[in-house]
Amino acid sequence: MQIDRAAIFRFGKLADRTVDFAPGINIVYGKNEAGKTTLHAFLTAMLFGLEKGRGRAKGTEGYLRYEPWHAPSYYSGALQFSVGGRPFYLERNFYHKEPRARLCNLADGEELSVAYGDLGMLLGGVTREAYENTCDIPQCRAVTGAELTGLLAEYLSDMSDGGNAGIRVTRAVEKLEQKKRSLQSQIKSEQEKREQQLQQLTVERRMLEEDCGRLRGQIEEAAADMRAYARMHPQVRDGQRPEDARTAENAGTPPDRERRTDGNGFPVRSLFLGLAAAVGLAGNAWWHHRVGYAPELFVAAEGVLAILLGIGVAGILRHRSAGQARAGENGKETAEAPESAAAENAVRIRLAESEKQSRRLLAGLEETLAEKETRRCNLAEQLEVCSGAGARERELQLELDAVEMAKNEIIRLSREYGDERRDEINSVVSRYVSAITEGKYDLAEVDETGKLRVQTEGREVLPEALSRGTLEQFYFAFRMAVGSIVTQEEPLPLLLDETFAMYDDDRLRQTLRLLAADGTQTILFTCQRREQKLLEELGIAYHMIEL
Repeated sequence: MQIDRAAIFRFGKLADRTVDFAPGINIVYGKNEAGKTTLHAFLTAMLFGLEKGRGRAKGTEGYLRYEPWHAPSYYSGALQFSVGGRPFYLERNFYHKEPRARLCNLADGEELSVAYGDLGMLLGGVTREAYENTCDIPQCRAVTGAELTGLLAEYLSDMSDGGNAGIRVTRAVEKLEQKKRSLQSQIKSEQEKREQQLQQLTVERRMLEEDCGRLRGQIEEAAADMRAYARMHPQVRDGQRPEDARTAENAGTPPDRERRTDGNGFPVRSLFLGLAAAVGLAGNAWWHHRVGYAPELFVAAEGVLAILLGIGVAGILRHRSAGQARAGENGKETAEAPESAAAENAVRIRLAESEKQSRRLLAGLEETLAEKETRRCNLAEQLEVCSGAGARERELQLELDAVEMAKNEIIRLSREYGDERRDEINSVVSRYVSAITEGKYDLAEVDETGKLRVQTEGREVLPEALSRGTLEQFYFAFRMAVGSIVTQEEPLPLLLDETFAMYDDDRLRQTLRLLAADGTQTILFTCQRREQKLLEELGIAYHMIEL
């Protein structure tokens, strides 16, 4: 970049003033209070802006220092400059109530935008901070401070793209760290959800296992009762005891004989039915409590048992009255036979229905057990799945691994490139220092923290131990070396305000040779004629500007 013309409308003590600049070395000469520092500040403000802060905010002092007293609304100016041979026009109004900036390509008339970063691109992405710590050296401030040290340390790690100052590794690493923390938080949330689901599944599986154990016990007891019921059923169906059936069979009497009496003439069938009803009714509550799944079955069973009990009681009552009218009883029994047969037939029907309901109950228990077993197996599979990371968790972990890998790789590459850049800076600093001091100090290095180390005659010397003039010469070389990296994409003009006031003639002569050989546009503000005389003595061309 090269500044061609500065048009100052109102800025500090300068008003309606136009200054033309040339390539190479420009000397801006003027006595004290002629406006050299004001012109210097104007050039910086045109390149990077000048805004009024609030209260004691940074920038407020500079704004107020150069604000016109009588016409603050005309606090403005323009700058013509060229980048890569293309001419541009920049105009700014610094007045805080009406701030504006206009940027135009003079070659084709294209209007550009300062707000959207077009000017920043023309400046090679160099920030105000970077420029002020390298190429812009105010009066008596050649010695650098912590800002330049930090800037250099950052650029040593950030210049990982062939010197592109727009790429900041530290910012990239910070963003990756933010992404890493976000992913870790999401993974933790997924893990907590998985742990909660795992606990719920574990509790459900334990309850299912308890239910399955209970159902197996109930099924076994129900099956045992069904077997006992099956053994009892023929007795109820035939109305005789097994031993009576065997006696009748041995005697050649048909087993389906309607009546059979004992030695006293008591009907065995009635007695058996009564006893069966009593036993069944007594066990009904126990059966209902143990199975607990089909209450409607026991409602029906209670009716059957009531009938059986009624038949048994009726037989007992008839047996008690048999001694008074045994002959007549035979006739009555003959008359009552159809009624008794109908009741017994109804009992058999109810018993058959009860048996069907019992079998359905048993089948229902077995079906319920099968369903719970299936659910238990499914839970076992879900528990196995939950014991490991889910798809979302694995996806997040892969992304986290990628972020961590990218961060580590960026750091590794930046360190490698930083080492290379530091070697390059050390070479430039040593060359400048050796040239300025005419070989007295031939080695100057920048360590990994960005601090300057000086060696002479094989031993290290602290910069603070040097004379003020020598120290400024070392830091001038330091700034030039760092600036060569910061402005590598687009070299920017050097602004030197009384920078060489403490140089002796010999070292100033060597410094001017370096500036001329470098070829970068240099604008040197001075209140002395010494630089002018030495340039003429050396035969170096320069452009003279007098204020």
